[in-house]
Amino acid sequence: NYAVIDAVTSLVVLVSAFWLGLTYLPELGMLSVCWAWIAAYPGLIFLHLTLTRRITPIGTWEYARAFVPGLGGAAAMLAAMALVLATGLRERGHLLALLALAGVGLGTYAGYLRLVLKIGIRDLVPKRAVAAAP
Repeated sequence: NYAVIDAVTSLVVLVSAFWLGLTYLPELGMLSVCWAWIAAYPGLIFLHLTLTRRITPIGTWEYARAFVPGLGGAAAMLAAMALVLATGLRERGHLLALLALAGVGLGTYAGYLRLVLKIGIRDLVPKRAVAAAP
């Protein structure tokens, strides 16, 4: 039930915010959708926290602290991607720039996980349970 509440609320809030952004800020184009997402998401995070607290006994600070390790990786990833954009790669083609940014972003975050958080890529994939022999 909580997943349905979350999905329906996210659908209504985000689609409404996107529509408002595109309707009332058409000069921004797709950037208005980005701003609408940024404006709407804190409310959705609050909803997620509220629903999570109904399922598990987790406090607000414990929930917020769980995001802290990912912030360093996000900052490193953004810095690496900004360096790629600074090379002027964007002028060589949008597809090449997109692929380069995706590769550098993923590689940087994977490096952060491995070097800083000591988490390997295989640690992120759930292990299959071995079935018992009949």
